[in-house]
Amino acid sequence: LASGAPFGITEAQGAPLLQIELMEYGMQVPYLGAEGAFEYRLKARMYDESGRRVYKTRLTCDAGMRDPHLPQGALTLANNVRTLQRMTDAEINAAFAAVARHCGQQFVVKMRRHAG
Repeated sequence: LASGAPFGITEAQGAPLLQIELMEYGMQVPYLGAEGAFEYRLKARMYDESGRRVYKTRLTCDAGMRDPHLPQGALTLANNVRTLQRMTDAEINAAFAAVARHCGQQFVVKMRRHAG
């Protein structure tokens, strides 16, 4: 993420717009031997065709590394620094991607609930 967005964004003139901002992301292990948790903090705004904001919300999504909602085998347990150091970049990215997908699903559920 530090090198910029991995996708392009196009805006059609006069079209509704959903803007999602990733405010923070990371992983925390509160103490040695504790289960780690992935965290995402998002802010979203939706605008109608005229550019008027019609919806806004924030979402904090935390998922423990053993979260049953995450795909089996998607995460490598990383309960200490040594385990994290042994993970490849690809394994760490795959873990963050699995949690991001889970968080995205939670976000859609929240938006649908707000819509009635």
